[in-house]
This record gives sequence, structure tokens and C-alpha cells, in this order.
Amino acid sequence: MRFPSCPRTRVFYIQKYMPNRVIVLVDGFNLYHALKGDKRTASKSKHKYNWRRYHKYKWLDVKKIAECFLQHGDEVTASYYFTAVHWGAEKAARHRHYIDALQAHSIETIEGEFKRRDITCRAEGGCGRVFVKREEKKTDVNIATFLLGLASEDAFDKVVLISGDNDLIPAIDWLKRLQPEKKLHVIIPISRYATDDLKDTLHMLGYTYSVMKEKHLKKSQMPNRIELDDKTILNPYQSNNEE
Repeated sequence: MRFPSCPRTRVFYIQKYMPNRVIVLVDGFNLYHALKGDKRTASKSKHKYNWRRYHKYKWLDVKKIAECFLQHGDEVTASYYFTAVHWGAEKAARHRHYIDALQAHSIETIEGEFKRRDITCRAEGGCGRVFVKREEKKTDVNIATFLLGLASEDAFDKVVLISGDNDLIPAIDWLKRLQPEKKLHVIIPISRYATDDLKDTLHMLGYTYSVMKEKHLKKSQMPNRIELDDKTILNPYQSNNEE
């Protein structure tokens, strides 16, 4: 089929026949902790669930799970996974395996970092000891930067954001202000719930959201063995429930 020369017909042709360019932005930290679960959170939640239930789904193809929520005419053109590698050697090795597997599936990884903080016990009658705390940094900033930067470059028609983090609300608001024609769909990770602030923001801006379910995780797992030209990547989670 020839591309129409008439400008008005061309617009109609594009709207009807050209796919919606979709990018996927994944908050790896938020998603990981949803899959990992938290015993204390589960015990306090009014929605009772087995907090270790989703450990087995950590070998997740994030592009594939995003595709579970696409509409007719949507086509993923790029996927970005935002994360920070753990400081511990064993966990870092598993994380690197996962990153390599994602990259083998054409998913780009954007890394933040863990910052060390020394905290002194200053409670009345406290011990005065110094405790080490590590905090994940840059993920929210990186996601916001990519969201608004790619929008300004007209790199997508629709963005799928996998996260339930309220800290991304300002970036979502600015997307609507700067590029009101762009669409956004949020996928809330499993075992998480959209906050009222997030739901209200999405509703007010005309955006949508869905909640990830176990059936989506099941159909979106990567192969346990991935063969590359120079190495083989094995799923480190297939025979255990390591964190």
C-alpha cells in the first residue's frame, strides 16, 4: 500500500494503520520487593497472602509482562529496566545474571546505586553505636528523566510504567503538561496496591492503571537456560528461593 500524499489522508492513514509506539519503563526496585514479599507487611495487611508466594517468578521478562496489558495496535519499541545492584557479592552475582538475561532479550538496563549512611544511635539512654544503612538512589530520578526526555524527543506514543511508587507522581504530572497527547498506563506490581494519591492523579490526568496478577507472571518467565555467543546464562532462582 502506497503512503498517501494528501496531508489530511496521511493523518487518517497514520491514525488507522500505524502502530502505537510503546516504551516500557520498569522500576526494578519496586518490582523486586513486590516479588520478594515482606513478612511484616503481609502480617499487617488486610489482604492476607503468602509473602513468599511470588519468589519463583523473579526470572521475569519485563517486556513480556508489559505486553500482557497492551491494546490492539500497540507495539513495544523499547524497554528500560531501572535498578541498583546490591553491595553483597552473592546477591550482586545473581543480579548480574538477571541483567545479562534482560539484555539478551533486548531490554536496556539503567543503573542507580546504593549509598551508605552511617547512623548514630542518639536515643535517650541509647548506646551511641554507629549503624550502617544503605539506601537505593537515582532510580526515581532516572525513570523521570527517561520519561520526560523520551517524550520530548517524540520517541513514543504510549508509555507503560511498571511501578507503584508515589514518588513518580510529579513526573507523571509533567508528562501531561508537556506532552498532553502522549498516553500512559501504570502497572502496579503484584502484592502491591495503588495508593489513593496515585489513583487520583491518574484519573485526573486521563491515564489508566492495572494490577499485575499471578497469571501474568506465569506467562512472562524467561527460559531457565539462555545461550549466547560467548556464554550461557542460567536462572539462579529455579531451584531455590534465594532473595
